[in-house]
Amino acid sequence: MPKRLVLVLFLCLIFIGAILYPNLLKYDLERYRDKGIIVTEVVPNNKNLRHDELMNFSDYILLYNYSSEPINLKGYTLTDDFQSPDKWTFPDYVLLPYEQIQIFMDGKDKQSIYLHTNFALNNEGEELLFRDHKGNTIFKWSYDKMDTDSKYKLVENEYKVVESPHQYGLDVAPDVWNFEQYLMFQQETKVEFSYASGFYTSEFELELSTLNCNCLIYYTLDGSEPTTQSSLYVNPISITTRDSDADDFISRAATYAEVCASHIPDPKFTKRGTVVRASAFCGGTRVSDVTTKTYFVDDKGINLYTLPVVSLTCDPGDLFDKDNGIYVVGEKFKEQSKKDDKKKRSTPANYNQRGEYWRRPCSFEYFVDGERVYNHDLGIQIFGGASRGESKKSFKLRTKTFSDTRIENYFFEDLESKYGTPITSFEELILRSGGTATAQLACIDKINSSVASAYLDTQASQSVIVFLNGNYYGIYELMEVLTADYISNHYEIGSDEIEI
Repeated sequence: MPKRLVLVLFLCLIFIGAILYPNLLKYDLERYRDKGIIVTEVVPNNKNLRHDELMNFSDYILLYNYSSEPINLKGYTLTDDFQSPDKWTFPDYVLLPYEQIQIFMDGKDKQSIYLHTNFALNNEGEELLFRDHKGNTIFKWSYDKMDTDSKYKLVENEYKVVESPHQYGLDVAPDVWNFEQYLMFQQETKVEFSYASGFYTSEFELELSTLNCNCLIYYTLDGSEPTTQSSLYVNPISITTRDSDADDFISRAATYAEVCASHIPDPKFTKRGTVVRASAFCGGTRVSDVTTKTYFVDDKGINLYTLPVVSLTCDPGDLFDKDNGIYVVGEKFKEQSKKDDKKKRSTPANYNQRGEYWRRPCSFEYFVDGERVYNHDLGIQIFGGASRGESKKSFKLRTKTFSDTRIENYFFEDLESKYGTPITSFEELILRSGGTATAQLACIDKINSSVASAYLDTQASQSVIVFLNGNYYGIYELMEVLTADYISNHYEIGSDEIEI
């Protein structure tokens, strides 16, 4: 056969292969899948690309699960010193199929919204080693000085130094097809509820399901996130009418003084909701997000309340644990009380603590006329001054991250900036209990705001009824917060140009 004809046939085969199997020419997929976890990007001198939950731009590494199975990173290690391979060990963290995460290498050694290592990289030159739980090397790199925002990035089977433009954003990992697979996996494992959150006139049986037949569903009714130790879903869950119990309010009252009876609603006039949280598990590993829904059953149905309803769902331990609960006096209070018989509002207590460490995750649901119009996973912490010592406390709500996720405005109708632009989202909001005058909340705040609004800037507010883990907590004011974000919203000034 003539050489020219052989060459033509060979080129035709390549052309046909490129049409039928384009990904094989672009990426060596099997090579990545064999590894499971791969490093897709390292930035040792991050100034503008990605920030953490506190808006700090720190050095980071991106990891990607290229397999079709969830992988627990517990026991995996990262280090900036080849002689100390176990310098930082990953906690119990499951990376879902086709999921990418970022780890900040900033020396903070903590797990909050993001993982943070106990070491920081040196942009003048450093070593980086990533190993699995068996000590096998996954990634090893030595480098000299790196320019600001330069990436050591996986590009078509090769690691290359890439100059990066000034922009924030999550990259899809090595190829779009696998990112779509991640989304498909998320959809297949998502737990579906047979009834939407809301108000119902009669009791019913709630069914849970998932498209992935290999998954088991676990659920809780106390506000905690499901684990394999939670209830295994086998039969439908009965959603029934639930009346409030006075003992609930007494046990939840957490104050520096004796329980204030005026803060405890009469159970004859209040109802309880049923909070259901569910997740899918495969092989003992959670492979779906936690889905949270709240149900109220009463003869009045959607007419049970005339005010909007806020349902907050948190792990009970995050609220009431003696060491970590943000709502209770805790051990700090008891230790101080032994030294000082006179209990004061300012006595150290869990509810008097501030800062990121005392913020807890929660699910936020907002109902208008009995229909859930908005839900969001947020961070919650105690808010206020002396009112922290009251049994009915105020809360601050904020987004878990401060980049592309904000709280959408479903609460304050016709809220506009000084220039007529609709205000559509917030970085944070507060649920104000009324301070130290909770009994007068409904009239005092409204009167003060209406008078002051003619002369001063005021915070938009909406009266709401709050339920915490299905328990009635009373009437609150959902309000804007006076922060740089407030000024940015109302005066259309960039947040980075505001200093308070």
